Amino acid sequence: MPVRGLPSAVMADEPEVPATADGRRRIPTQLLAFVGVLCAGVLLGWVVFRDDESVPAPSTTTVAGQSVAADARVYPKLGITLDLPRGWKTSFRQSVLTAVSRDETVSVALSVAGAAGNGQRVRRTDRTELARLFKARELSRRRAKVGTATTLVTELVGRARNRRPIRILSMGTSSRWRTYSIQTFSVLRPSAPRIAELRTLLASVRYREPS
Repeated sequence: MPVRGLPSAVMADEPEVPATADGRRRIPTQLLAFVGVLCAGVLLGWVVFRDDESVPAPSTTTVAGQSVAADARVYPKLGITLDLPRGWKTSFRQSVLTAVSRDETVSVALSVAGAAGNGQRVRRTDRTELARLFKARELSRRRAKVGTATTLVTELVGRARNRRPIRILSMGTSSRWRTYSIQTFSVLRPSAPRIAELRTLLASVRYREPS
C-alpha cells in the first residue's frame, strides 16, 4: 500500500533541532533514532542526492548502476515538467500530484505551496507537520537540487497508519513563479531500482510558468 502524500501545508515558523529547556540538544533521543535507521541501511537522502549536480534526465539513463526508462510528463497548471519512470502511476488529490512506484514502496507528492520565494517557510511547516502526522524524528539535513532548484532536504523516519516505519525526504523549492512542497515516502530500505527511479524523477524536474 503506497504512503499517501500531504496537501499544501499552512506556513509557520521553522522549528529548531529539538533541545532541552536549557538549550542543550537531546542527544540520546537523536542517537536512538540514528541507530534504528542505520541498522536498516544508510541515510536515504545521501544516496538520492549524492551530489549537487543537476543533469537533465533523458528518456533512458543510468543512476547508481541501474538503467531507468522514463517518459516526459508536462503539468501546465502546476508549472512543472518531469520524467516519470515507466511503471509508476500518478494521481491528483486535493491539488497534490502523487507518483507511486510499481511496487508501491516509494511515492512522491508534489504541490504548489505559495508564491515564489517562500521555500524556507514551506520547509519549516512541512517538517512540523510531518513530525506530527507520522510521529517522525529528524535524521539529517543537506543542501541538494531538485531539478534546477536548490533546496534543503530533510530526512525523517516515522510510522505510517499501519504502524510500519517509513522514510521521508522533505523539501520545498521555488521557481520564478511558485513555491512547491515536495515529499518522498518510502520503506526503510527501498531497492536499488526504486532509488534510481526516485533520483531520476527528482533530477528531471523543470519549472515553467503555470497556465
